[in-house]
Amino acid sequence: MPSSKIDTCFTPPSGCSKVITAIIDKASSSIYVQAYGFTDVDIADSLIAAHKRGVQVKILLDKSNLYSKYSKLSKIKSAGIDVLIDKVPGIAHNKVMIIDEYTVITGSFNFSKNADYKNAENIIIINDPIVARQYLQNWLSREHVNNNLTNQD
Repeated sequence: MPSSKIDTCFTPPSGCSKVITAIIDKASSSIYVQAYGFTDVDIADSLIAAHKRGVQVKILLDKSNLYSKYSKLSKIKSAGIDVLIDKVPGIAHNKVMIIDEYTVITGSFNFSKNADYKNAENIIIINDPIVARQYLQNWLSREHVNNNLTNQD
């Protein structure tokens, strides 16, 4: 995990995806994701690898991922990861990861190559279990009001 309580990453230059995957790769118990855009194959692969090593991975995506040809929804779902679609708001515009109920990654950064290579974006990494619990409570509340995609097939 990052050494300070709060860390940041900005694009340009690129590199925030690598920061995110490095944190995912160190996860030991759980990863909860809320995402509007989810097209970054490296982040998807890191989440799949975490799932394969026994980390609980749960992902809540905006409904646009059902129709986006670049979304990694099918890839992560076929790997056996729990994927839910947040259909209730107009847009589920969150960009959040809660890792091991300790680290929160959030900011303007969609989990996409465009965010890393084309856009001016940011992430903030907060290492605090109290903040992580607050974000997890929000994640769980979104889960509660939405349907599990795997039950809709």
